[in-house]
Amino acid sequence: MKNIFLRTLETTVKKSAIIISVVTALLCGLMLVNLAEITKGSFVSISNELLSYQNLFIFLALDGFLLISMIASSTSGIISSEVHEGTFRLLVTKPNSRSEILTGKLTGNFVGLVLLMLLSLFTYFSVIVLSRNIDSNIAKMLLSYLPCYILYGIVVIVVVGSVACLLSCICNKKLAAFLPIFALIIVIMAVIPMFRIVGQFSNSGQLPPLIDINYHFGLMFKQCVEVFGKSIPQSEALGYFTNIFINAFSDCDITRMSWPKQVLTDNQTLSMMAVMAIYIVLSALMLLLSYRIIKRKDV
Repeated sequence: MKNIFLRTLETTVKKSAIIISVVTALLCGLMLVNLAEITKGSFVSISNELLSYQNLFIFLALDGFLLISMIASSTSGIISSEVHEGTFRLLVTKPNSRSEILTGKLTGNFVGLVLLMLLSLFTYFSVIVLSRNIDSNIAKMLLSYLPCYILYGIVVIVVVGSVACLLSCICNKKLAAFLPIFALIIVIMAVIPMFRIVGQFSNSGQLPPLIDINYHFGLMFKQCVEVFGKSIPQSEALGYFTNIFINAFSDCDITRMSWPKQVLTDNQTLSMMAVMAIYIVLSALMLLLSYRIIKRKDV
């Protein structure tokens, strides 16, 4: 199983994956530095605005498009590629059982994805810390959120990786397992937020919370931040792309105004802990199902 682990780790942490992770992180870091240069106001307002931008970059890019793309590219082929290329037959003839083969591949893939995630986050924060455009105290505040982003990245790897693993065990070709994960990226990070933005301006209906996967991931992101005693500043942009903040009418009795005013508030339609628990349980069930399928898979 050790050889399977090392081989899977090597194929996950490819040179191309390293380059893409570093370049994407550098671009995100440079974008925040440029935004810091044009952001004006008090120390608190600048801190909150830059933190809102950072949360958006992490959720959409580094722990979003980038990380899920890496999962789709690597995890979707851990079994399907072996079956398609005929190498799975060689693996099952060796002393390792099918369960040990899947365990070795899953652990190697998981460690590789975590390393790529850490590389992108450390590259991003290196740009922030080394920048002269960002006050050192603000840079320290931004850096203090690193554990939150690492935890959320691990959650994304477990949740999306379990789906990719199940598809890889079901399908006999990597492409068949890859395409649904790729479609999931587009739906979570682009289609649902665009649907929400259009709905805001056209006053059309919004997606029901129970099937709003983007909102679910937004709640898990917020949960990972609050686990470390941190908070997410309210941001309209972050509200559009995560739905964790919504526009609501204020209570006239509280604001002492003669008419209600629209204010940004936390979206508490669903419970953060409940959503996180459900997704973790579903991930565990999909991994267990993957083990059952691999034991019976005809090669």
